[in-house]
Amino acid sequence: MERTKGKKRTGCFLYERGDYSSTERLFRRALVIDPSNTLVLGEYGSLLAANNPQRSIGMFAKALAIDPTNRSEGEKDQAEALLRRSLKCHPADAESLTNLAAFLACQRQEYDEARSLYEKAERVQPDHVPTLCDFACLLKDELHDMEEASELFERALQLAPSHVPSLRGFAELKIAQARDRRDVEDAKDLLKRALRSSPNDADTLACLGGVLRESDNSREVAGLMLDKAIKIQPDHVASLCHKASLLRALKLVPNHLEAMLGRANILAIPPAGLPNATVQNEYQEAAKIFDKDGKVSMHGMMDEVVKSRFQKSAKIFERALSLAPDYVPALCGYGKVLCQLDDREGSERVLRKALRIDPHDWRTLANYGVMLVRMLGDTLNGEKMLKDAVRHAPEHAKAELQALKSQVLQQGEEKLSDLHKTAERIRWENRWKDADSINAPYDGRKFS
Repeated sequence: MERTKGKKRTGCFLYERGDYSSTERLFRRALVIDPSNTLVLGEYGSLLAANNPQRSIGMFAKALAIDPTNRSEGEKDQAEALLRRSLKCHPADAESLTNLAAFLACQRQEYDEARSLYEKAERVQPDHVPTLCDFACLLKDELHDMEEASELFERALQLAPSHVPSLRGFAELKIAQARDRRDVEDAKDLLKRALRSSPNDADTLACLGGVLRESDNSREVAGLMLDKAIKIQPDHVASLCHKASLLRALKLVPNHLEAMLGRANILAIPPAGLPNATVQNEYQEAAKIFDKDGKVSMHGMMDEVVKSRFQKSAKIFERALSLAPDYVPALCGYGKVLCQLDDREGSERVLRKALRIDPHDWRTLANYGVMLVRMLGDTLNGEKMLKDAVRHAPEHAKAELQALKSQVLQQGEEKLSDLHKTAERIRWENRWKDADSINAPYDGRKFS
């Protein structure tokens, strides 16, 4: 970021001196380092306005298309009009096609039109790295075509091995598809390459910090990386989420899905798994409400704390699902918290929907298996679900999941055994309720 600012200042100085060719060269170098820097795009657009007005429009339009906070619909319409005007003047320009496609994907969620524009840009200029990278990100994040996205990232990195957005995007794809430790290590290598090219890139620092956070040996390093990302960009939502500053992240971007799910998952943890200070604070708040007529029920207060947490969690999951109805992590978490609220039918309905979308999501399989055993006593299907969850889980989660499976099935067998004993007792009592009658058969238990 500092390198970009330095080149921008030098470019402005040369521009004032009238050295236009050197100015343009510096602005180009600045955009290679940080393609989304709106200051550089604006200054470069001003430089091009006299000699190349259409490219100038494209620069200004790209600056407008980048999503600042609280952009009005009028500004979005203006940005789209400028981008389409630029494309009309240069219909075979890969950069104009890419800029319009990025705007439509990010601002309008018109993914089909964006895809057709990216494909056209790729045909026009097959070696245009920003097109390949942006197209791959669209396929990865919105269209879920991981195979084609992987091919595009590989092509982009063959053309530009140090292109930071491609390195980061390819790493995110590998993490999303990780089936073993090798995929995670490949992702780490890609992110380290990106940091060598751009050491102060907050997105890359946050991504690598998030990966390292999952490893017991690297949590301290992960914390340092996330702290650095937040220091570079204090309002960087991904870093705040990884650092668990979820309330701050939600304040910055109220509809940020990852922050919402993180907050909801924390609320869904029973008090036994929370720090004592957290439980104590919520316990005291509940006491103020629950203490009526000077009578306090310890059990009732704790139930109130737990129920209140679960209800808050359910509301956040509902809000997340209103924004993304088919988002599997949100469905999985919502199904789990409904199970904790004893809404068996709602939980089963939500978890089934998640499995229809992604039949191999190991978290959903695990939650469904636990629900079947604990709420329905269905150990047969519950065990099958839990086995599938272990099979599809990444390596680092298999041991913990195997322990959960053993614990849940043992509890299920004990519960089933108790149910069988109760049923047997009721059957015998009903059969021999007239045991004192002279006509009743001998009951050894009665006279033992």
